[in-house]
Amino acid sequence: MKMFFIDGTYLKPAGNTKECKQWFRTDSIVFSWIMNSISKDLVKAFSYAKSATSLWIQLEARFGQANRPMIYNIQREIASISQENIDVVSYFTKITMLWDELECVDPTPEHTGSSQRTMADKVTSTQLMQFLLGLNDCFDAIHSQILDPLPSLDKAHSLVLRVESQR
Repeated sequence: MKMFFIDGTYLKPAGNTKECKQWFRTDSIVFSWIMNSISKDLVKAFSYAKSATSLWIQLEARFGQANRPMIYNIQREIASISQENIDVVSYFTKITMLWDELECVDPTPEHTGSSQRTMADKVTSTQLMQFLLGLNDCFDAIHSQILDPLPSLDKAHSLVLRVESQR
């Protein structure tokens, strides 16, 4: 509910009603949470924001773009990562950490119902392809087995581990 004060979903009620007073109290709490979480050097620059929403918009305008270079670098690492001379478990851990880091910096948009499953399936499929593309050439034979039908990422990881243990 408090997030609605940040993203502007919960608009200030009109007039001088009980709901309006409650809105101001809650907005003040959210505003102070945000102010207490930023650097003390920045507090003065943002102390004149009129609401939690306007404060958030100002912070996002000033600092929101800083993630783009970070997102680019993580995506670049994911695109260039390969197993090379490490075992499958270490490689899988390494790429999973990059996916988790990317999700923190650039979260997948939330959807509901079937669109949520579709988005999750798309992300999983992309991650599976990235994982397979980075494997050493000695796993080329298993690619066709893994890709038809498309298993979960964990199942594919398990299949590759089984092949690795047989070598």
